[in-house]
Amino acid sequence: MKTAAIINVGDLLPKGNFRVHSKFKNIVNFVNTENKILSLAFDKTYLGPNIIIVDNINIQNVEHIKNNDGKISIDTFFLTKILKYITQILALKIYIKLI
Repeated sequence: MKTAAIINVGDLLPKGNFRVHSKFKNIVNFVNTENKILSLAFDKTYLGPNIIIVDNINIQNVEHIKNNDGKISIDTFFLTKILKYITQILALKIYIKLI
């Protein structure tokens, strides 16, 4: 199994929490609450100041990106759904214990 990796990070990445803005075949654009754009790609020909180049990640499945002081996290649709499901299960267990 190949490990997902960040290959290159632009030197002017805006900070914040980003959601999908637009998707194209080779690049996905994200926007934060200040309408700043951050892009995600897997091809080094897209190098730029506000782009993250990744390897072994299906960029079409990425839902959110967080950039907090250089700490970058990339959340895929799959991971987001699993975390939501686990949260619901834990909430149900707590509810059942209270009854």
